[in-house]
Amino acid sequence: MSVARLETRLKPEIYEMVKQAAQITGRTITDFVAASLYAEAKKTIEEYSMIKLSLADQERFLQALNQPNEPNKAMKKAEERHKLLIKAN
Repeated sequence: MSVARLETRLKPEIYEMVKQAAQITGRTITDFVAASLYAEAKKTIEEYSMIKLSLADQERFLQALNQPNEPNKAMKKAEERHKLLIKAN
């Protein structure tokens, strides 16, 4: 299994707390730190990958999606090209 190395400097009190938590859970410090870092990184990525809307904004968004829109000039032109292409084949 391939692994990457990560080094960090901690204040002694933080190190002791991490060491104690690792001992309590029956893991090595390395395993405890790796699992904790992974969980926090995953949580952060998920949190920043979502767009959160208030209930009012959700309602406005749904209303905007449900509004019928007239095709613009570019869309009409693309539709005509599509029809010509389909007729040709």
